[in-house]
Amino acid sequence: MTPDKRADYWRANLRLLAILLTVWFIVSYGFGILLVEPLNAVSLGGYPLGFWFAQQGSLYIFVALIFIYAAMMNRLDEEFDVGEDGGSGLASSSHPMTAGTPPAHDASDHPTDPRAEYWKANLRLLAILLTIWFIVSYGFGIILVEPLNAISLGGYPLGFWFAQQGSLYLFVALIFIYAAMMNRLDQKFDVSED
Repeated sequence: MTPDKRADYWRANLRLLAILLTVWFIVSYGFGILLVEPLNAVSLGGYPLGFWFAQQGSLYIFVALIFIYAAMMNRLDEEFDVGEDGGSGLASSSHPMTAGTPPAHDASDHPTDPRAEYWKANLRLLAILLTIWFIVSYGFGIILVEPLNAISLGGYPLGFWFAQQGSLYLFVALIFIYAAMMNRLDQKFDVSED
């Protein structure tokens, strides 16, 4: 890649990051703090919308923006020919997952392609962890908040704790669980950094 093309690639990457972080800032700070009172006039699942954005909505938007960023980066990688399958890309032919395998368009048709199995396992793990987070943050923090408030945690109602802090703690814990599980998955498919 030429220096000019590399500079264009990183400019496009930074522009994409700036747009997505601006969206997240508007949702988290604008909807969750500045516009909380007008949004509270609208109800979501029996709870004020402004409250929901302040408690959970900004987190959901953040997770959605991660997926949007990944999809947009794939397009950007293809545009600049630096994708994993591109000729001048980042993937190395000496890497265990790519060495000796046919090109991706041929390998994806093969049912035992290790790359396809690796990504299926990765997506399955992500789906499980995000489902757990959704159940805890939306289920425990909004839908089941009243029954959970009958239980006390450190002097505070449990439903309130889930809405305020519990879903955040769980989200951080799930990040560490994901990292640990991905290390195991990397070792299983012989793609670990070690």
